[in-house]
Amino acid sequence: MSNMPKRRLPHLSREKSRHGRAKWFFRVGKGPRLRLPDEYDTSPDSEFMKAYKAALNGQKPEVKPKSRHSQNTLGWLFDMYQQSAKFQSLADGTQRARANIIKGIVAKTGHIRLANVTEKKIRQGRESKASTPEAANNFLKTMKAAFAWGVDSGLIDDDPARNVKKIQTKTDGFEPWTEEDIAKFEVRHALGTRQRLALDIFLCTSFRRKDGHLLGKQHVKDGIIRYRTSKQGVWVEMPLLPRLQQSIEATETGDLTFLITEKGKPFASAASLGTSFRKWCDEADVSKSIHGIRKFNAEVVAEGGATEHEMMALFGWQTADMASLYAKKANRGKLARRSAHLLDRK
Repeated sequence: MSNMPKRRLPHLSREKSRHGRAKWFFRVGKGPRLRLPDEYDTSPDSEFMKAYKAALNGQKPEVKPKSRHSQNTLGWLFDMYQQSAKFQSLADGTQRARANIIKGIVAKTGHIRLANVTEKKIRQGRESKASTPEAANNFLKTMKAAFAWGVDSGLIDDDPARNVKKIQTKTDGFEPWTEEDIAKFEVRHALGTRQRLALDIFLCTSFRRKDGHLLGKQHVKDGIIRYRTSKQGVWVEMPLLPRLQQSIEATETGDLTFLITEKGKPFASAASLGTSFRKWCDEADVSKSIHGIRKFNAEVVAEGGATEHEMMALFGWQTADMASLYAKKANRGKLARRSAHLLDRK
């Protein structure tokens, strides 16, 4: 039973998760911030006090993950996975997206025992979403991540999702911008407007939406932008291009972010900026997205002869897969233009 004294033990702080659950942390001065068990119990043999004493002795407390589901059920596996270091290392946006998918899966099948979750069942779950391939693949990606982690951590022996393939889609994803799109946007949104500044930020950095929405003067020093990307945690460095410098100087900006709302405050989220940017594109008669600017830039630098490693550094990619894709596409275009005259039979 919980034993909450009138006076809290020293060096403790209490926070609430986004789900309203209490979380306890131990910290002395500016030392490391250590997570303690959620249940505050000062009984001598309680898990909380064992962890608290370990923290007092300079040791990292061992906090056992808990689950509201019966052990060895699908809901239990997902609870363990979401409390793991593997899940916590994901980007915030990825965590939220994956948590929403997990919530939907658990609501319907969280009670099912892991022994009954077969490769066939997972394939059926994927096929039930076949009309929306991206949703089907995100479902599968989440199942694969949880089961692979479960096997790797020793919680389970088998990974039934291992051999299930994602649905192949023909789409190339977000459509790249064109020079015509950029010109139309510039005509509608003049230099000095926050709409134009948004365009210039993404054109001159190739940032993803979340990184562009957070970019501010604290990331610029001696004419160099230095920023750690939110998705993969990769540091990127690039010059502050004259076009972006001019746009920043001509526009009202915020203290911590260059982009601000009509009320002079930073956008509440990357999604909020995305909604506004979609509206600004509609006003300019441009049917594209922010990510399409990043794809446009990738095509431009590949066509310009950038190496795969140069593209990885610029776009914050950790592997050469994406750089190789754009480089091959650019090379095919060059080869086709160089050899097209052979088809002329005049």
